[in-house]
Amino acid sequence: MPDIRLVVASPNMLVIRGIVDLASTMQGVIVVASARAPESLASVLAMHQPEVLVVDADMIEAAHGLSLGALPMRVLLLGVRSHLGIEPAFIPQFACGYFNERDAASDVFDALQIVTGCDLPQPLPGAHRCGTCRLRQSLEVPRLPLSEREYDVFLRIGLGQGATVMAGELGISVKTIETHRESIKRKLQLGSARALNSAALAWRRGDDVG
Repeated sequence: MPDIRLVVASPNMLVIRGIVDLASTMQGVIVVASARAPESLASVLAMHQPEVLVVDADMIEAAHGLSLGALPMRVLLLGVRSHLGIEPAFIPQFACGYFNERDAASDVFDALQIVTGCDLPQPLPGAHRCGTCRLRQSLEVPRLPLSEREYDVFLRIGLGQGATVMAGELGISVKTIETHRESIKRKLQLGSARALNSAALAWRRGDDVG
């Protein structure tokens, strides 16, 4: 069987070296190239035609015109955030999974083993096989200990919406919105309105709430 060709794309050279070191311990996997700038990513992929791409999530948005879903390869996203965030700029269904650069090397190795060991040319959105792959869970936004309505309010806070606007759009009173805000602060252990606003903005971005 020919080697699985892997390309690593990240602006962080230490991350690239870490992936290369992990891949070097995997039988049948070879890192054929790396890219540190979004401008070079498309040409690197065209030249090497890898089966697997490990790519910084922020590079995809910057690599204008690059459609990962149109390329026959499996994509593993990486980044500095705890999750991909709300409404990411790219379409995550064309990725197999996501890991944080601060994750343990053993977890990253496991993710690499899954994505390089798969025999599909690329993820199949909606397919049962991809849907049951445990890597897919890493693409989902983690759950917070909030009710559905509280979570809706929390996301709207992250958009900068005030209580009056939220109340009008949700069809509830401003007082109810304020009650939800207090409940969210208590459940997420946030000490002030400012901390709540910062946490909601961070969560939409993909960062932890605290």
